[in-house]
Amino acid sequence: MSLRVIVRRSAKADIREARKRYENQRAGLGRDFVAEVNAAIAKVQKMPTVFPEVVPGVRRVLTARFQDAIYFRVEQARIIVIVVVHSSRDPAIWQQRVDDELRGS
Repeated sequence: MSLRVIVRRSAKADIREARKRYENQRAGLGRDFVAEVNAAIAKVQKMPTVFPEVVPGVRRVLTARFQDAIYFRVEQARIIVIVVVHSSRDPAIWQQRVDDELRGS
């Protein structure tokens, strides 16, 4: 049984920005990035608990080809994608977004 996926508005913006960044590097790379994100989320849907918990209640999956991480949480029958961020960026970016999510902001 696959869980329903909800991608927060801010995470959608992360994906759009990264897609533009990759597309500016090389034509088609942005499309490839989005496909990798979708593939990673599909893995999460099938087996969410196999991915490491980075803070209590929040897990991380890495894209296979790109150096981007997807931070998510699992609630009853759904997965909530909180942030999508390149691993070289300041960890405070994902940490603040995760903190806001956990506080219900």
